[in-house]
Amino acid sequence: MRPWETLATATEDGTALVLQRHRTGREANGSDDEYVIRVDGHVLMTSGAHTSEDALCDVVQHQLAGVERPRVLIGGLGLGFTLRAFLDALPKAAIVVAEISPAIVEWNRTFLAPLSRDALTDARADVVIGDVRAAIKRGGWDAIVLDVDNGPWALSKRSNAALYGVTGLRAAKEALSERGVLVVWSAGEDRAFASRMRKVGFNARTKLVRSGGSRHVLFIGTKR
Repeated sequence: MRPWETLATATEDGTALVLQRHRTGREANGSDDEYVIRVDGHVLMTSGAHTSEDALCDVVQHQLAGVERPRVLIGGLGLGFTLRAFLDALPKAAIVVAEISPAIVEWNRTFLAPLSRDALTDARADVVIGDVRAAIKRGGWDAIVLDVDNGPWALSKRSNAALYGVTGLRAAKEALSERGVLVVWSAGEDRAFASRMRKVGFNARTKLVRSGGSRHVLFIGTKR
């Protein structure tokens, strides 16, 4: 295996973030490079596969069929794949991306820009550095998409756990339009989280998505 090259590091709220790259020798995402972001040594996200990020967009596109100019809030920029999928699939949508990490935003503008085909330069995308909970409170969203941390488990920031509790879920439900949908990406199953979604009044279901060698879960909530 070719060695990983460290491209950039950052420390935010006591958490160490590292962006690394290695040459795979194969064509992937328009490049033979693979990128990974690690948090305190753990893999937070990788460019090796992004099927589940694309699936987030598919769910929203189906739910909002017929909504001419949907307002979409994406929590978590990641490697830019989710944003690119929404820009391509919903050309008339107004999209806000809330990313709490300034470093991840900067890396998407520089090292990672080719992965998303420079999605951050698209005028339809408004990128806000800050907690997605503040953006949720604005209300009027047709879709809220949370691709934050590893899902209901807060890996990089403990404060992210508040998104997935009863209070956070209730705020998301109140911020959605009548046809609105909440979609949450998760690294795995979490029956307790699905139960909390139902507790606050969502019709909740899950969708399993294979991405590379992993199996991820999408939690989908619509209003009753």
